Amino acid sequence: MSSKVNLWISDMRYETMFFMQDSLKKEGTPVLDNKLYLQDFKGDIILETLIPIEKIEFMARRGNMLEIRVFPSAIASCSVFLSSRSKRSLRKLALDIAAKVHMKKRFFLDYWYGDIYIR
Repeated sequence: MSSKVNLWISDMRYETMFFMQDSLKKEGTPVLDNKLYLQDFKGDIILETLIPIEKIEFMARRGNMLEIRVFPSAIASCSVFLSSRSKRSLRKLALDIAAKVHMKKRFFLDYWYGDIYIR
């Protein structure tokens, strides 16, 4: 089953999204690899948008926005927001991240939580 999930994830294409964190706002196409990041229209990686997916602990989808809480170190945490014009593309991205990180979905709610990162 896991090989089918990995093949399904690798073939997925997403629409253009906006990355928002504090005062930073970037636009690009999300790429889900060992890290989550955005590519600009030339195909270059936008370095400010790199998110280590193994350190994601919580995701919540609200309308056209996906909130991702990341704990990159023992004492630091940040919230990142991804916004898209398409709810379907945002939902696909959330499900793919949840499958890669082995997050659990709350019943009837659009948020996922993972095992707490050992700090």
